[in-house]
Amino acid sequence: FCDPEGSLYVPDAEKDCDRIAKIIQDFDFGNIFVTMDMHHEYSMYHNIFWNEYNEQYITVNKDNYLTKYTPRNIHDIDRIKNMFICRRNKQIDVWPVHCVIGEWGSSIHPVIANALSDYTVKNTNRIRYVFKGLDPYEEEYSAFSIPSKSDGKEIFFRWIDSYLHHSEIYICGEAASHCVKQTLLDIMHFVGRRDKYDYKIKLITNATSYVKGFESV
Repeated sequence: FCDPEGSLYVPDAEKDCDRIAKIIQDFDFGNIFVTMDMHHEYSMYHNIFWNEYNEQYITVNKDNYLTKYTPRNIHDIDRIKNMFICRRNKQIDVWPVHCVIGEWGSSIHPVIANALSDYTVKNTNRIRYVFKGLDPYEEEYSAFSIPSKSDGKEIFFRWIDSYLHHSEIYICGEAASHCVKQTLLDIMHFVGRRDKYDYKIKLITNATSYVKGFESV
């Protein structure tokens, strides 16, 4: 996301990284949570999963599935068909291969990594790292995607609590049109269901940018 050579580069993301690093250095945060996309290369949201993988970005829905877009692996055909039924026909966003597990694209941008290291040394406080996107059959934009599916409802709400017991929450990163947006929506959704939270949510607007073509999302 943050390097012009990246397959899913977000324009101005490297400038966002500089601002985020400075924010980490200049402000005294109680805790810092870092979400990191970790994707399998062969995933339904990567273009190589589909026979029509020469396209950079596509959306697969119940109307064009199998008529226009077909999984390359025959064993996935029924699985994806059932997914449209279970997910109430929610479309699948298909992207260029990005953030592959263990490759450079899944790493933290160096300028932010250095700032996080300085924070840890200064505050003797561990960074909370969250790996998301590991499921090749799920779109996990939100920072809250993994716990809701893998650990059950009770543990999920403890996870929410670990984020939300602070009086102020600052959110930034890539990309505003997808991961940041969905994280904000999830916060509002779960907070709306629980009345014990009393805090301020602040989006750092000059430290997040949009995927090209999705500026109006």
